[in-house]
Amino acid sequence: MAQEGEFTVSVSKHKEELSPGAHYTLFFSITNNSKKTREIWSDLSLPSSFRLLLKPRVLTVKPGQMARQMLTFKVSKQAASGNSKAVFSVLEKGIEKARLSLDFTVIPIHKLNVSLVKSPGYLRTETEFSCIYSISNLGNQTEEVQFESKNALDVFPRSVLIKSDSTVLVTVRQRVPETIGRTTIVLNNLRARVVSKDTVFSDRIAISVYPKGLKKPDLFHRFPVEFSRIYGNLKGLDTITFFKYKISGNGFLDVNEKHHLSFEYSGPNQIEIPRFGEYEYYSVSYKNKWMEASVGDVNFSLSSMTENSRSGRGVVLVFKNKKSEWTSFFVQPRFTNQISDAYGFKSTYFLSQKFNLKAGFMSRSLHESDLTFSSKLFSLESNYGFKGLKMNAELAFESNPFSQGWGGAASVFYQHKKIDIGSSIQYSDKDFKGYLRNSKQLLSYARWRVSPKVQVSGTVFQTAINPVKDTINFTSFPRMNKYQLGVSYRINQNHRLKLSGYFREKEDQQSPKSFEFEERLLSVSYQFRHKNKLDISWRNQFGNSINYLADSVGSRKVLFSTANFRYNFSNRLILGLNGTYQSTNKNAVDNALVQSFYYGGNLQYFMYDDLNISLFYKNDYDFDEFTQEQSFVEASLNYQYKNRHKIALSAAVSSLSAEVDQKELFVSAAYTFVLNVPLSKNKKVGAINGIIKDKKGKGCEGVMVFIDDKIAVSDSKGRFYFYNLLPKEYLISVKQSSLPKGKIILTNLPFTVDVLPNKESDVLFRLGPSAKVFGKVVFKRSKTTESTKFVKTLPKMIVKIMKEDQKFLTQMDKNGYFYFNELEPGTWRVELLVKGLTKDFSFDTIKKTIELRSGERKQLVFYVTNKKRAVRKSKKTFKL
Repeated sequence: MAQEGEFTVSVSKHKEELSPGAHYTLFFSITNNSKKTREIWSDLSLPSSFRLLLKPRVLTVKPGQMARQMLTFKVSKQAASGNSKAVFSVLEKGIEKARLSLDFTVIPIHKLNVSLVKSPGYLRTETEFSCIYSISNLGNQTEEVQFESKNALDVFPRSVLIKSDSTVLVTVRQRVPETIGRTTIVLNNLRARVVSKDTVFSDRIAISVYPKGLKKPDLFHRFPVEFSRIYGNLKGLDTITFFKYKISGNGFLDVNEKHHLSFEYSGPNQIEIPRFGEYEYYSVSYKNKWMEASVGDVNFSLSSMTENSRSGRGVVLVFKNKKSEWTSFFVQPRFTNQISDAYGFKSTYFLSQKFNLKAGFMSRSLHESDLTFSSKLFSLESNYGFKGLKMNAELAFESNPFSQGWGGAASVFYQHKKIDIGSSIQYSDKDFKGYLRNSKQLLSYARWRVSPKVQVSGTVFQTAINPVKDTINFTSFPRMNKYQLGVSYRINQNHRLKLSGYFREKEDQQSPKSFEFEERLLSVSYQFRHKNKLDISWRNQFGNSINYLADSVGSRKVLFSTANFRYNFSNRLILGLNGTYQSTNKNAVDNALVQSFYYGGNLQYFMYDDLNISLFYKNDYDFDEFTQEQSFVEASLNYQYKNRHKIALSAAVSSLSAEVDQKELFVSAAYTFVLNVPLSKNKKVGAINGIIKDKKGKGCEGVMVFIDDKIAVSDSKGRFYFYNLLPKEYLISVKQSSLPKGKIILTNLPFTVDVLPNKESDVLFRLGPSAKVFGKVVFKRSKTTESTKFVKTLPKMIVKIMKEDQKFLTQMDKNGYFYFNELEPGTWRVELLVKGLTKDFSFDTIKKTIELRSGERKQLVFYVTNKKRAVRKSKKTFKL
């Protein structure tokens, strides 16, 4: 409210936040504080981007009374965001008597329009193409916009500042995918992201890609067999050099893919090295819809509690139907001295798609404490799943002459909208002699997406398990209790922060113990991710640690800092680097802080499907990570030539889990020859071999030839092919626009070809100069004397040319000329379309038939005159 002596001014319905493009109305109250009647005028001074729609009127206000003034204004769509001010004034005889200032805030509008401007109509022989998009800023402030496109070779520019009501052009360059034998679609797209709002606007275009060539299909159904010669060398605990062979096959035995066979043999190995997967083995496996059979070296399991995974030599049979699945096995384990002569069965019954029951039995001989005795395992398991809920439960029982034991497992996972929770538990008592013995394990987690940017999560992990594993998979399992609670915040699409509290207890189960410590840490993490190109993360943990194996047990302040870097230079080259610095007492006998720095990296290079190079390096590991085998150096090279020849080179430096200071170097080289053995031939289909030549015998490249929904493009010699055609008559046509300018197929099209089974039909198309027709419609005005206002003007007529089922239309220009180009030789009929014109015009003829030869240019002329106006005499008599 403003009071300036003679008048008091106030406003109601004053909205402080304004939206661009909207209308607003203000109601002003003006009170006359003087003792005489006043005649006043009001004025509203607005920013330049505002426009007053309802003009003020003259008011007469008596003493002590109040008058109202209603004013409406519009905010421009391009009104800049931010603070604005308006001034309402009360005027009398042009002199300002009172004023009221109004403050407004124009809210920011973040809006882009992305639309395609230019793109190729189709792609044929190109290796790459470009599309141009226009990006218009429909908002009310200058925006920083970043551009990206999936599968693009380049986007230019990558980012730009766009002023309000302005437009920029962006070019997206993309590679054309390989196509063989059929038309495909390539999608080109542009995503424009407004940085300030982290909002994406996009557009895309689908472009047809016609095949560049057609690879002749293999009519044989083949079974791939690989023959390999392998060299290996080990230096470490032992020094071993060996050569061996490997033969394998994997594929379907029939065209309908109902019967599948796989087999593999590797050997002979004079000295076996199971930890590197180097040992003699053989296996044969057959399966169809209803059964599977495996013989030789197999991997079998009963359940997670009884026998999770075991390698051995024997037989596994599986029988299936719609409602159940039955498995029986007899296996001699190869890589453990504790178990032999294992046999049993398991069955699964599907009560519905959501619920099933499993039951299993196993008998085996155990060799423990210098005793050999029989052990029997029983298992009952159920699984249930519905929408976001999954549940599993297992009860297991073991019996032997000396004891009986039991174990159990259960898990539940649930996901709904913003909540994701899960928990799993495993337990077995001290007398249970299954896969997990005297074991306890609990894993629980919960995640809550509070908002699109904030997520809260918590984890509980407790483990003290003792699995009976094969020696090739040996790992010691420390006891551990771990609790974590954290909150993550997504700043925008690229940046993310996470803060969490962390508690961990870890104890070695080996004797003597290598470690036993406790950590209470606060963790702060930052992650930066840019598209699929760059990924950087940095995690810092600090807090207290207690080393229970130290001579003097006490809490110490510790620090851990880990950084990871990953950059994708292209779809072929990926580089990763990592480093960890730590200052901790967990491995110090004197409880002193020990500073360590571990670093490493990896490199991957892919050259299409032919060459793959992988490198990995790490200088060292934390001492409590040597509970399993760790790699220090890994290098591999795999090269494939024409899918027939393969070369594989690899080298690895690794540690034994039981020996922290013992490292081994293993080097191997292998050559593989692939033989595709023919099993049967498809004799039910035929093919068409065609060629397009000019009179000199030179082939024409890039011509698009059509049969039904199939498309072929002629190669550099003019050849085109259609394969896998069912026996029948086909019509071949050619896309005229794909022919060289001024050229045409001299053969009458469409051309009929009869395709026979197991035969190839040959087709020859001659290429020659096209014929042309040049014509004119000549209008001659009649010599009858009459006013020009009665003479009709000849409109631009439509001209039609036809030959059999071919028809083309054109329109004559203002001078009467018309043209037809790219016509094939033969008899054509040219016709003027005169519907609605014969009332006012006379035509000497409207149809002409012509004979065209290759390369000929024929001229035609049609003559038209206006009709004379008839004068009719009346028989009536008029008196003047």
